[in-house]
Amino acid sequence: MRGATLTCPKCATEMPVAFSFCGKCGARLLALQPVEGETKQVTVLFADISGFTALAERLDPEELHENMRAAWDAIAIEIRAFNGLIEKYIGDAVVAVFGAVDNEIDHPARAQRAALAILGALDRENERIAERTGRNLALRIGINTGLAVAGAVGDKESEFGVLGDAVNVAARLEQAAEPGEVLVGDATYRLAPGLFAYEPHPPVAAKGKTAPLVAWRLLHVETAATDRGRAPLVGREDEIALLVGALEDALAGKGHIVSIVGEAGLGKTRLVDELLADPRALGARVARARCSPYDAHRAYGAISDLLRRALAIGTNAPTEIAHRTLTETVPGMEPEAAKLVLAALGYSLTLPALSGETRRKLLDRAIRDLILRVARTQPVILALTDVQWADAASQELLAALAPALASTAALFVTTYRPDLNPPWSTSRGHLQIRLTPLASGPSAALLQALLPASALPQEAVDDIVARSAGSPTYIEETARWLVAMGVVVEREGASPLADVSRMRELPDALPMLLLRRAELAVGPEKRVLHATAVAARACEPGLLRALFGQDVDVDAALASLSARGLIELTSHGAARLAERLAGGGESERARALMQACDAARALGHEDALAIAEEALAGPMSDDLLRAALRRRAGELAARAHETQRSAEHLAEADRLTPAEGRERAELTLAKAYLARSDDRPAEALAVGRTAVKEALAANDRGLALAAEEAVAVFAADAGSQDESLRATERCVEHATAIGDLSGLARALALLTYAALDRGELAKAEDLAHELLGAESRLGNVSGEAGALRALGRAFFGLGRFAEAEATLERALALADPLAQGPQPADPASTLLVLGSLAIERGDFASAATTLAEARAVAERSPSREHLAPRIASELARLALYQGSLEDASQHAAAAHAGAIEHECRRCGAGIAATLVEVACASGDLALADAWRTEGLEHAFRLGLPVASAEIRAASANLLAAHDDIVGARNECIEALAVFEQRGPTYLAERTRRRIAEIDVNGKAQSA
Repeated sequence: MRGATLTCPKCATEMPVAFSFCGKCGARLLALQPVEGETKQVTVLFADISGFTALAERLDPEELHENMRAAWDAIAIEIRAFNGLIEKYIGDAVVAVFGAVDNEIDHPARAQRAALAILGALDRENERIAERTGRNLALRIGINTGLAVAGAVGDKESEFGVLGDAVNVAARLEQAAEPGEVLVGDATYRLAPGLFAYEPHPPVAAKGKTAPLVAWRLLHVETAATDRGRAPLVGREDEIALLVGALEDALAGKGHIVSIVGEAGLGKTRLVDELLADPRALGARVARARCSPYDAHRAYGAISDLLRRALAIGTNAPTEIAHRTLTETVPGMEPEAAKLVLAALGYSLTLPALSGETRRKLLDRAIRDLILRVARTQPVILALTDVQWADAASQELLAALAPALASTAALFVTTYRPDLNPPWSTSRGHLQIRLTPLASGPSAALLQALLPASALPQEAVDDIVARSAGSPTYIEETARWLVAMGVVVEREGASPLADVSRMRELPDALPMLLLRRAELAVGPEKRVLHATAVAARACEPGLLRALFGQDVDVDAALASLSARGLIELTSHGAARLAERLAGGGESERARALMQACDAARALGHEDALAIAEEALAGPMSDDLLRAALRRRAGELAARAHETQRSAEHLAEADRLTPAEGRERAELTLAKAYLARSDDRPAEALAVGRTAVKEALAANDRGLALAAEEAVAVFAADAGSQDESLRATERCVEHATAIGDLSGLARALALLTYAALDRGELAKAEDLAHELLGAESRLGNVSGEAGALRALGRAFFGLGRFAEAEATLERALALADPLAQGPQPADPASTLLVLGSLAIERGDFASAATTLAEARAVAERSPSREHLAPRIASELARLALYQGSLEDASQHAAAAHAGAIEHECRRCGAGIAATLVEVACASGDLALADAWRTEGLEHAFRLGLPVASAEIRAASANLLAAHDDIVGARNECIEALAVFEQRGPTYLAERTRRRIAEIDVNGKAQSA
């Protein structure tokens, strides 16, 4: 009888259900697999009911259950109201997690609001409990924020859970709290500044902690924080009533699409805010996205952003998690449709070979099915603002979706300006709310509510109302301007002062008023505001820090600008210009975007290409600027292996770039990267040499340095290690001549890793120390971690395991434990080396834990494409040593597929020895031989003697399986000669053991 099987989503081969990876192509088998743990920052709330024991002594079990159930129900309602997830109940305690399944960064604040709401709910419930029992219940609550693994944390059948130190700390804080008290950990306290009132609490001793825990007693929400930045809503009662009516219809299963239409400044977005804050919206799944002027050039851009939020697919979620979310939401979704949706969500993968029209229809249907399936499982509110900038494909899809909402619990809200006539305007169930300017009465009431009481005489109020022309945004901005400019000064214990004579400085038009407000930003704030203003996308703080370096305290500037309403912080912590301020000249925007692109490129940030292409999508009359952006985009696309995109950008750049000079050298270098991306290593090297000559002819040693760095890499690709070394040495000369410490560090890094590849471990140790000094002077956390990792690898290879472990732990300590986005210190790479070290020491339990953690955080690594196959390879080796041949085979298949997918010969050479060993142990000698041949080809082409020797040593098993004992022994002896000359010592020792085993087996066969 044939066993149950799974179909591979990549090659359609059927595999046994126990397999996690396809045995043919190595792709992950997604169906029926448990949710993998994802390491992310969460806030944990641990609450314990005090008085449970006394209550249990007075009541019989049924009465006790009835009273406790009422208490738990009240508590659960408040937790869920703040989007918390109840992870488990433990006796008379509950553990709730915030931020585990969504990607909203305000989880520390939500957890604290939930805690205060829980106390209030229990107080109300206590009135009924006291009437029945004469007793009251009280809660002790502990809250802490930190990294935890969220997902299936037990065996393969486990449901969702969280695991990590953040949970333990929350439990310890709860134990230290008094009944009715909430204790908050220091990380949570720091992540919600200004929102709550606290008292210091004595440090809390905790088992396993070297220092007591810093704790704060949560008192209440700060009154100022409740209303900060929020003007009262006036004059929109009828519109709110229509929106709430549509919401009630949707909750009753009669969905709508609602359009809020009005000119800029009339409050369209504010109405959406009010709708989402309505208590009736609690319990609904809410997703919201905003279109920008550049979305018109991005097919399905608007709807895909909204879909990602509706499905709770994080911006850093790996492809396999996103795929599983799609197929679990719509079981039976065609593989082709899933690929198209993933591509629309921004994932890079090979699209199915279908016509453009077929793709469009398939994608439209898939997105429609996803939204409708979500709406049939729970109420859902989708809000898409500034739809006048949405792309045509998104608008057509919305029109097709609108009629189907009528039988679902879905409310789809759009906002746009009157010049748009959307295709869904005549759809059944469409409700249009058209905003008109505020009347003078509500306008005056709004102004007076925003200023201190009696701050302005009536004539001044009337003047502002007349200037506003009924725009609530103008009135809000005027109130802010009056205070910021000192026209209105509030005095404690006295009437406010107003210099009415300065009212003539007040601009009549909203754009000029907004410009005047923005001009109030000075120094660092002005620089940050400018960088944010010119970006069509939200700017991540990391990019802004890279752009300004040590000159600007970016975090302080963002906090100040946000408090003054000049920028908005997205749910993921990125900053963008406040909606009402968006604008800017075309050339200024493009130049600033190019600066942001260069900063992102320096960080290795994946958004660099998208930023360059956004700049190109906008209007631009400066051909030289357009050529520069084309060169940037072409190079970045080539580095991302997007050869067709790269070729298109560079062809246009060639047309616009002068025939000589620095610009031509830049273009030549970009073409060299394109040749490398297209697997033409000899051509890449030749073109790279030309780029060096052109840069030197243009007397630009900085560009010559960049070109020599590329030549060093291209020469290594072509197997010319000597030329690679000479190019790297010239990089040192260039960097020293121009005083470029960063360039010197990059050259030292190339020399260090080349020495490691060649097995020159003593030299690698010296270079790594030199590199560490340079990176420390630069203050480059990423570089310091990389230098420490290289030093640890050198110690590892020299057999100095204790020094290696201590050095790698130093590298690991540089990682930010609270970061949710990309990790510059690359802890995944460090964990991989630590896992390998643990395997060599025979500490398999530690190796398993360390490698699992490496895999969990690898998606946030700048080297994630290279890490995936290498981690899978080490997991295969670990499974092989532990005797789990099936797991070893699956990991080996995944490692091979990962190396092929990103076309990296270095990864292929590095993992080949393990793959050969696993295939031999599995009895698949043909596969072992194929992997041996492939690995040796990669190693020979790259000039990697140690990798080549390791593959040959592993191949001894293959020859022995063919009864070629002499050949097996010779392979090991030749490999041993390399290891004894170059290292690493652990491979030399392993090979000696293998030779001894071959000798024993040979004697046995002879006998």
